[in-house]
Amino acid sequence: MSGIDVGEELGARAAQARALSLLRIRSRALAVAILPAAVAVVLFAAGAQGHLAGPAWDTVRWSVLGFAVVVLLVTVLVAVSVARARPAVSPTVPVPEEGAPDLYRLVRDLADRLDVPAPSAIALTPDCDSWLE
Repeated sequence: MSGIDVGEELGARAAQARALSLLRIRSRALAVAILPAAVAVVLFAAGAQGHLAGPAWDTVRWSVLGFAVVVLLVTVLVAVSVARARPAVSPTVPVPEEGAPDLYRLVRDLADRLDVPAPSAIALTPDCDSWLE
């Protein structure tokens, strides 16, 4: 087993861990958004069956329902803003092959040694993780 395989395996594990943490965050946010609505449904069902009767419980039911509606509206607004979000574009400076033939030769040689396709272009960027793009 080569060092590249180990690195790829560690990278895959890290990516899987990040994806799972995002799924946990999304699930908890959804649970927090739905919980007030579920409480409102339980309170209205109990009131319809004759349990929790009285003007105080009516006030509680309608208050919880109002709170649930507000929470669900905020959830929808957040979901829409997240769905519309685009990643930031980092500024890049293209490096033409005529301007740096040695760099292109070095990159092609490295790609051949690693048995991966050579990049179609090279650009300078201030991002430290630009190799992921």
